[in-house]
Amino acid sequence: AALATIALVAAPMTSAEAASKYRVSAGVSDNKLDLTSHDGSNRSTHIKGRVKGGKVKGKKVYIYASNTSARDQKYRYIGSDKLSSSGRFDKKWKPKDGGNYRIKVVKKSGSGKRAGEDLTRVYVFKFVNLAYFFTGGNGVTRPDKAGSVGGSYWSTSYEIPAGSAATFATQGYSCFRINFKIGVSDRVGGSGS
Repeated sequence: AALATIALVAAPMTSAEAASKYRVSAGVSDNKLDLTSHDGSNRSTHIKGRVKGGKVKGKKVYIYASNTSARDQKYRYIGSDKLSSSGRFDKKWKPKDGGNYRIKVVKKSGSGKRAGEDLTRVYVFKFVNLAYFFTGGNGVTRPDKAGSVGGSYWSTSYEIPAGSAATFATQGYSCFRINFKIGVSDRVGGSGS
């Protein structure tokens, strides 16, 4: 009797063949916010988009934000949203701090699919108290409303002795402007510079 032999060749599947990936597309309704707007508008945005790659109705996307204008740029969880039958999501977000934010939307792995994610950006303007940037100074004090300049009381003030200096650190921050008002304390008397 004749024998037939079959040679089998085993080859590892690529990761794309092993499990396809969720495709996430994300954007925002408004990418320029102003937390100091007088009428309260323009302080929030909607992070929205779509997930493709399988049946996702009722599944969730998870949303994270990183303030790239701050010293600590770690991603922080800001919420989740359930996906519609067409894979759409829409999450309202109201940031508390100003800065240049990188928003990451993640659809975790499941149902034989690998995780997918997408990034978008939001720029947030906000006036920040000067105390946030103050790092020190020899003999520098914070008299605030205890002292006045030209008869006016300032909500955040620093009294800098003659021959000293105050340091305000802005490393790690971008897209901002600092305004200083400088004057001689009324407690000094006379005039000076």
